[in-house]
Amino acid sequence: MNHFISNKFIPPLIASIIFYNIGLRWTVLAQDLPFLFGDSVGDFSTSNNDDGASIRFGLSKPVKFLGEEYDHFYQNTNGVITFTTTEEEFQALDSFPNSIVPPMVAVYWTDIDTRMGGIEKNQLWARNFTTETVGANDLLIARSLVKNHQESSEVVFEPTATIVVTYNRVNRWDRDESVENTFQMALAYNSEETWIILAYSKLEFYDASSSANRTLIGYNGMDLTGKLIRYLEAEDDMTNLVESSNCGTPGVYVFQTDKKKIEMNESPLNFIAGLSENRPQVMTSIIGIMLNTFAFFYNLIDGIIGERG
Repeated sequence: MNHFISNKFIPPLIASIIFYNIGLRWTVLAQDLPFLFGDSVGDFSTSNNDDGASIRFGLSKPVKFLGEEYDHFYQNTNGVITFTTTEEEFQALDSFPNSIVPPMVAVYWTDIDTRMGGIEKNQLWARNFTTETVGANDLLIARSLVKNHQESSEVVFEPTATIVVTYNRVNRWDRDESVENTFQMALAYNSEETWIILAYSKLEFYDASSSANRTLIGYNGMDLTGKLIRYLEAEDDMTNLVESSNCGTPGVYVFQTDKKKIEMNESPLNFIAGLSENRPQVMTSIIGIMLNTFAFFYNLIDGIIGERG
């Protein structure tokens, strides 16, 4: 038996355990967007472009947003959704909310250029559904995410319509194909409440341009209502955004946006504190995987040794 467990056998065994766990760790940490997107779910697409392309979508039901009601929205290339007019070019704003821009959700407001195209990349998708099959799934997902965010609330939010907008593997202003961002926004609403759901699965650039080296996330209404969620100015900001949460799902954030007055419990930076809540859960899973893997290989070797003994 001692001859069987030789120095030649130990390194491959250790390497197998390490690479096996790296693969499982990636499975645990890998993030997917909460809502499906693409042709198969009835999304409308935007042609590849730089600044200047915005598509107007009529809503099946009007949505309340920061005290106003809207029956349409625009999907703009640079990561913003607007309501009264388009916002085609990126603006490096030093303050937000800001009266010089229309009512909007800045999902990930940066300088995006999708003209490089590609297979399943540089895609902008959008849809608005109520009770259709895909819409019903969207409503269930939105309801669950809002419920997880509210936690202690006894009143369950029941959305009757959703808007889902997706930016899939988009490139930045200089069309550098080595970096891509994938993110999504959903507006889930009924006649009284509106919740925005922001989701980030892959972030590899935050520099909007050589002169505006940051990205803005937040929502802006009439009369300077709204909220700056945060500026992204470093790689750690992107990492925190993908790994943190305020609803229990890493990379996903939920905010109520129907009223002009933003409640104190909707503090914009609270979700960064969620990092301390999410990481232990992930690390616990990783440790459990490692222990199970070790036990598997131990039992395997013990069985082989027993047969040879």
